[in-house]
Amino acid sequence: MNKKIYILGTEYDFMVSIAENDSDLISADGAHNGLQRFIKINAEPLQGEKETRPEYIKLCKRHEIVHAFMFQCGLEEWNQNELLVDWIAHKFPQMLAAMQEVDAL
Repeated sequence: MNKKIYILGTEYDFMVSIAENDSDLISADGAHNGLQRFIKINAEPLQGEKETRPEYIKLCKRHEIVHAFMFQCGLEEWNQNELLVDWIAHKFPQMLAAMQEVDAL
């Protein structure tokens, strides 16, 4: 799957590929490159059980998109904080639901 997505007005290539065919994903489930403007997701993640793989891939997508938003905002120091990026990626669906519940969007 290859798509174009926009992160704060900047066009990114969003790709899902297989690590054996992509050097950016050799030891990763996802990759973000703000200078080259791409996000890549491993279609065959290194982690996650087969039953939960679709949900894990969604989490990886959110994780790399959070990296892209932080990069585009100039938050380089925070962008390197994997714990923070992962927390946002994990909690974003709950944050979105709460905001929708009170018409905050």
